Amino acid sequence: MLEWVPLVCNRLQSGLAENAYGFMEDIIVESVISQIEYFRSLGIKVVDQARRRVFDGEKVSNEEKVFSIFEPHTELLKRGKAGKPIEFGHMVSIQQVEGKFVTDYGVFRKRPVDYSLINPALKNHRRLFDRNPTEFSADKSFYESMSRIDELEEEIEVVSIAKKGRRTESETARETNPLFKLGQQFRAGIEGSISFLKRALGMGRCLNRGWNNYKATVGATVFTHNLLILAREYG
Repeated sequence: MLEWVPLVCNRLQSGLAENAYGFMEDIIVESVISQIEYFRSLGIKVVDQARRRVFDGEKVSNEEKVFSIFEPHTELLKRGKAGKPIEFGHMVSIQQVEGKFVTDYGVFRKRPVDYSLINPALKNHRRLFDRNPTEFSADKSFYESMSRIDELEEEIEVVSIAKKGRRTESETARETNPLFKLGQQFRAGIEGSISFLKRALGMGRCLNRGWNNYKATVGATVFTHNLLILAREYG
């Protein structure tokens, strides 16, 4: 199949050169040629990565792979979730304050290290509210080190990020503190918002093609979520 595509393109192009079509037909044919060439290049890449892996025994990095011909920007995600060890798409971060209002979000073409998002999140919060939050909660993947937790606690009253691995007596006491637990309860609330974004508002699956449209879809979904929250509170 990949062999005859260039011949088809050449014939179509030669027809264009001879003005065999009208103006609108030329535009349509040029669009078809562009799509054929686009999918042909992706098809060749998929065949190449399969050959390298299966026949050559080469370990091909995820950065070189195409996971979807129709959405080549798609990334393979390993989140360690039970029943879903591997997912495809892009990581989206959600920043939420009291009242379930989403104050910031991020769409990442390549998954970042989770704890690298803390400083941008705090910077955005200060930009909006002109101060640090009184409480900052996140899941365990945002844990970097206890020294980093100590730094955050110098600026924020309650830092509710659980430690990975074994805990000392003082670290256990920190995580059993009622304020820490309240922070984790607040964090659990954002899981409900994420579920609402994905299931009720359709963010679990993007039907708009292309990376820019993917980002725009996330933004539109978050905007809709906030409008519904405002309508509920003040409508």
